Amino acid sequence: MKKIYLTIDEFPSEDGLDKLNYLEEKDMPAILFCRGDALEKRLEYAVKAVKKGFILGNHTYSHPNTGKADI
Repeated sequence: MKKIYLTIDEFPSEDGLDKLNYLEEKDMPAILFCRGDALEKRLEYAVKAVKKGFILGNHTYSHPNTGKADI
């Protein structure tokens, strides 16, 4: 049986714990793409997410617009 994952960008945001609780309550698997600067502020959210079975992905350090030529 195939599984579908919801993807969430900009994790861990200020409302990150609310999102984790909602996803867990609804039994919704998700991949949470983390920004490095947000991880520095709320690392414990990412630890909780992993302990709850969510997958973490890399969403760069500060989410620059990589489509611009000057980057």
